[in-house]
Amino acid sequence: MSTLFLDGIGEIELVRSSRRSLAAEIRPDGQVLVRAPKRYPEFLILDFLRRRRDWILSHQMKVRQKNSLQKKQGEEKYLELIAESGSGKKAIEKMRQKTRKLLNEKVPVFAAKIGVTYGKITVRAMKSRWGSCSIRGDLSFNLLLSELPEEIVDYVIIHELCHRREMNHSGRFWQWVQKQDPDYLRHRKYLRDQGGQLILLLERLKEEA
Repeated sequence: MSTLFLDGIGEIELVRSSRRSLAAEIRPDGQVLVRAPKRYPEFLILDFLRRRRDWILSHQMKVRQKNSLQKKQGEEKYLELIAESGSGKKAIEKMRQKTRKLLNEKVPVFAAKIGVTYGKITVRAMKSRWGSCSIRGDLSFNLLLSELPEEIVDYVIIHELCHRREMNHSGRFWQWVQKQDPDYLRHRKYLRDQGGQLILLLERLKEEA
């Protein structure tokens, strides 16, 4: 990976590969990335980017506005939880109990639908994951699950239980997920787009514990 610079945009990450065409994308943090064939001349890549400057700037603005809104919502959620619980430690424990209750209600139902068994259920403070399934069938879930919309909670549970069918992310695994959650792609995207702010919220609450 290397870096290009374009007036009006700034630094642009350049990734070369065996692909045959150019493609630009805006990362969730607003950083511009361009993908190019291995020997494609830099001056042609920059020309490609100049011709798409308006598109890049427009999408960067949308991403930054979205991030600003999420940050504000995260701050509001933090203040709400502290006001309700009195401390970060109590807020975390309250979420853990809510999540445990949700899982006790939902996991047996989805396990029966998928036709699988499972072991013990653990609720933990996860930094980058929403759930996991061990080879033995033990399930772990992020204590933040109770702060997500119900349809997203269902997706996370379905995802982990489907690992009892396929301990991978193969095509067959996603077929099992889709069978139980036809809208799983949108739900997975929600976690990618929105989940980060909740993870940051958890880290802040842990600091206040």
